[in-house]
Amino acid sequence: MKRAFLILAPEGSGNRMWVRLLMAAGCRGRGEYAQEFDWPGRVNLFKPPEGYAGPIVWFRSVPHRNEWADASAMAGNVRAAGWEPCFLLPIRDAYCTKRSQTARGWDHGDVETQLRKCWESVFFSGYCWRWCVYESLIHGGLPSANAVLRSLDLKPLQALPFGFHDGNVKHFARQGVEPCTSSAK
Repeated sequence: MKRAFLILAPEGSGNRMWVRLLMAAGCRGRGEYAQEFDWPGRVNLFKPPEGYAGPIVWFRSVPHRNEWADASAMAGNVRAAGWEPCFLLPIRDAYCTKRSQTARGWDHGDVETQLRKCWESVFFSGYCWRWCVYESLIHGGLPSANAVLRSLDLKPLQALPFGFHDGNVKHFARQGVEPCTSSAK
């Protein structure tokens, strides 16, 4: 069965970072807001890639264009197209998630409500899911990334994709909080 990793979390949770990691490990996808598998204007519909049978990664920040994705509908559409869906749920420090949203001019309310709404959608869908912790990836570096990839039966990497950095530092620095540092690479 072809595998599809569906990344679903609030804006600013590290969604695109996780997409890029899975792409580096061999999944087809796009680490930008415009997703290859989107049907324009239809948040839950999946547009399967023609002639491709490998693993894919598709992400949805929630809300997406002010609409909440329905995890059951997303996964059902992916399964109907021949892929076996598994949700990856990025989680990041709530303060930094909110600061990231605010910096981009988004206001979707408090992060805890966004997370609860997203997680409930996934948990009640009955499909496979797993946590993806932003801080573990950033501070654990390549060993942490490869542990996640192996757990998903994806190939380990020799190096992290370009652009991986601790995006929390700037948010804590604005508050005069010294961030945790790590020597892991």
